Amino acid sequence: MSDIISLEDLLSSSGKYKDRMNSTECTEEVKENARQLLSKLNPLLIELGLQKCIVSSGFRTSDANKAANGAKKSLHMIGSAIDIQDKDESLDKRLNTPEGDLLLKKYGLWQEIPTKTIGWVHLDNKDRGTRSKNQFIP
Repeated sequence: MSDIISLEDLLSSSGKYKDRMNSTECTEEVKENARQLLSKLNPLLIELGLQKCIVSSGFRTSDANKAANGAKKSLHMIGSAIDIQDKDESLDKRLNTPEGDLLLKKYGLWQEIPTKTIGWVHLDNKDRGTRSKNQFIP
């Protein structure tokens, strides 16, 4: 089975910002971080039974991050975070269950709390240690 989200999808936000892939900020380190994130993310999405996802925000240059009012040290700028379009909140709801949390823990992924991400799901692979849930408040 092929990946649901490709490296190009993550680096270009599903083709919306192809120029970001050619930015000097899109270094080999960023690409490797993105590959590591995808190596955890795609199996999670497959296990959830998803067949297609749209990246609303993947890799961001520093200027794009400022324009998005992103955190100054946003994981998006280093290829370690992704926002997946979730207009009906179905993915957020599935992840925000005991079963969904077990999958997040299994794959070493963290979900931003759904109340802060209306219309999308933010996932990243930052190590936040052991918590009762693999969710965080920005």
